[in-house]
Amino acid sequence: MRTLSEEYLLIAWDDQTGRPRVDSTHLSGGLAGAVLLQLVLDGYLAINEANPKKPVLSRTQVTCTDPLLLQVIDLADGRTPKAAVSRVAGFTTFRNRMSDLKAAMFERLERDGVLERGRRRFAGIFPVTTYLPKDPRIEAEIRQRLDAALLGIQEPEERTAALISLLSASALLERGYPREQRKAVQARAKEISAGDWASQAVRQAVDEVVSAVIAATTAATVAASS
Repeated sequence: MRTLSEEYLLIAWDDQTGRPRVDSTHLSGGLAGAVLLQLVLDGYLAINEANPKKPVLSRTQVTCTDPLLLQVIDLADGRTPKAAVSRVAGFTTFRNRMSDLKAAMFERLERDGVLERGRRRFAGIFPVTTYLPKDPRIEAEIRQRLDAALLGIQEPEERTAALISLLSASALLERGYPREQRKAVQARAKEISAGDWASQAVRQAVDEVVSAVIAATTAATVAASS
């Protein structure tokens, strides 16, 4: 099974162009949220409500051995979800760790035979790296889970519900569906977000991080345009 952040990345990447479906701000914000939520689902981070007006992410006693994820945990520990998303996404730090995280994810997906790296020229001039499906079954399985939940076939488990919330927050959810289905898909996504699909602690973490993704990407977009 792929990680939540890898599943997000696969849905965010266009199978025809081998490039992202959204702008870099939404992609980085959504991917940062996915990494943080994966750390919550795996038990490495938790929401700390010692100050109910300002909940923060805190490291737990569970040991993480991945050096790159340890850096993310260090960045998030003791910070509000919005501050954590902004730092992991590279919006408010000099060093952009999101580049390292994406590189590690692509390397893993390429090594496992999920994606294939290539090169092409943008506008016939600038060389860009592309990632196209090598084993389309992986993304197909993810999309089957999304369809089952969003088209009302079955209730999602917590991982799929979290992915749906992240895709919706970063303007990716509706892009995977025909125009005539988008309104219904968005409505169903709101139902899922408000549903009883996980423990209260997990749902709170998802709500906090997803809200942080929206706030952080909005702030970064405004800052970039001012």
